Amino acid sequence: MQLLSIKSIQQKLDLEFSHLEPMVTGLTLKNAHSVPQTERAESSINVILSNQFKEFLSLYSLDEFTLGPIAFSNSGDYIKELMEYNDTRWWGDGDRPSQKIMIANSDPYAIIMDQSTQAIYSFDAEIGLASLQKIANNFDSFIRSLGTCLLDNDPSNQPDKKAKEISTSAGSRSLEFWKLLLE
Repeated sequence: MQLLSIKSIQQKLDLEFSHLEPMVTGLTLKNAHSVPQTERAESSINVILSNQFKEFLSLYSLDEFTLGPIAFSNSGDYIKELMEYNDTRWWGDGDRPSQKIMIANSDPYAIIMDQSTQAIYSFDAEIGLASLQKIANNFDSFIRSLGTCLLDNDPSNQPDKKAKEISTSAGSRSLEFWKLLLE
């Protein structure tokens, strides 16, 4: 399956949701208007963010962005929220695994990026890290798969088939995550 490009996702979101602004915000992917303070986040959470993720943050603003059920930031300051997600009080018992950071959340999932491999994982916060499942090879494939899942409305695609195709394209080991998004 051909995943939507980030530019296509941005255009489709604008077409579908820009008329709702300013009353409803956070549903379109805006271009970044300033250089994100990634160094501040890296220092605060003691991890080096992947170059791919930093490049995305330099091009697009996640400051108040939600894509379907996945919320990146509700506060208007994604970097601040990223630091809060990953403070020393982490999910469950013990310290945050050193190279894993939470980059977004939804109900019931927390979205995790492993900075050493760039892989994206989900886990059910109520169950804990035992439910950690790989959902994408990297941030680019995650955001493109998420956008394709939610915005590529081909009526000939059956949800189970589409979930499998997206899961494969993303490099996912969790078909269930993508199936849930298509319900």
